[in-house]
Amino acid sequence: MKTGNLILTLVKKIYKVLEVELELKDGDSVIFLPEELQIDHEEFSVHAFYVKEQNKILYKKRISIENGIVSKDSFIQWNEAIRKLTQHYNSQIILKR
Repeated sequence: MKTGNLILTLVKKIYKVLEVELELKDGDSVIFLPEELQIDHEEFSVHAFYVKEQNKILYKKRISIENGIVSKDSFIQWNEAIRKLTQHYNSQIILKR
């Protein structure tokens, strides 16, 4: 009887979506919304944006990792994407009452 090691790697696409809705009070007006962030790479993508609809601000973020992992060769681009996403998170919405 032979024994051995079997290495089985199962990978699947990772797709994360976040949607947030902020309802504005009567008299509030939007002065500034952060710019849209769109990063496309062969292994991953990041898309985050704000949009004003009637009396609401909608925030949508989508992160996709095509094969479920980011290869070591793409770490520099991945880290840069995360840095830009962090800057996007820290951007402020400006409202006027």
